Amino acid sequence: MGAPSPTGAMAEIYDKERPTIEVYVKPFHLIDSQVGAIFVINGRVAGLDAFGKPG
Repeated sequence: MGAPSPTGAMAEIYDKERPTIEVYVKPFHLIDSQVGAIFVINGRVAGLDAFGKPG
């Protein structure tokens, strides 16, 4: 993703890509205890899993 990160910290990548990530996140309404993942391949969303309760 082109973000320098000598420690390997993902925080720098998230900060750099925040505008792109927000385009996908904005339409979702968070629900208490919601967990999930978005799967991206070559910059395109390939899948999404969302769960109402962890575990």
